[in-house]
Amino acid sequence: MFVLFSLIGIATFMVEERNNGTLQRLMIVPTAKFNIVFGKIVGVFLFGVMQFTVFLGFGALIGVDWGGDFLAVAALIISFCLAGTALGFLVSTFTRTAAQAGTAATLIGLTLA
Repeated sequence: MFVLFSLIGIATFMVEERNNGTLQRLMIVPTAKFNIVFGKIVGVFLFGVMQFTVFLGFGALIGVDWGGDFLAVAALIISFCLAGTALGFLVSTFTRTAAQAGTAATLIGLTLA
């Protein structure tokens, strides 16, 4: 739930960037628009993976059994972080203010949790 809130919470930052004009200023930089958006997506995704890594490490430290198949756990983490990142960007597309994005992110996060 904590990681999901962090991943969907990117919606508020994207809406704030759009409303403040920061996103428009980024789009006039002589860099492909794909690189800018892809960088934001990868940053949020890696942040979620980092959070999961800390949680898994701490859990292993206190004795939580994560099962015998590490690749299955890794696939689950990657798919969860990809879905949460995509959901955050979807919320930022359909909301106009940061308050709307925050409310939608909270509603979706609590519903999915």
